[in-house]
Amino acid sequence: IVMPVFILLTFFYIVAEESNLKNRFGRVYDHYKRTTGLILPVLYQSARYPVTLFFRYFFRYNVKNSELIPDSPPYFIVSEHKNYLDPFFIAAAVHHPISYLTTYEVYRSPVLRWLMKKLFSIPRKRFRPDHTSYRMMTEITENGGVIGLFPEGERSWTGETKNFKP
Repeated sequence: IVMPVFILLTFFYIVAEESNLKNRFGRVYDHYKRTTGLILPVLYQSARYPVTLFFRYFFRYNVKNSELIPDSPPYFIVSEHKNYLDPFFIAAAVHHPISYLTTYEVYRSPVLRWLMKKLFSIPRKRFRPDHTSYRMMTEITENGGVIGLFPEGERSWTGETKNFKP
């Protein structure tokens, strides 16, 4: 009898607290709510720890100069793009969810589209101005988010740094 009553009271408390936090913090709280789970963590947060352990075991992953990562958002992370695992390596080092700019072609597949949305990715059309992605980036930074950029625009197959895209 105690457990169902406790669950019900917890539910009512969560609903009341959500309403108060929404009134107090507005859009910043909406962004926070999207990047964390109500009761269970979102896919991004729950996958971060197993991925980090996997990297440490198989790649001897180690974060250096972690004091250079800001303690609180908003901020940008700008990095070279050497391979497909770069976003995951960076996400394992940073404690805040990162919204990476991702090529729009990835969103053609329904499964990848769902996954990219769950990972807070921002679709970006290549080779032309994309005002929608700019607005999304502005909204995320204004609400206390982190943006991940690979200014080369694509992976480097030779390991050399390419020219940055405008």
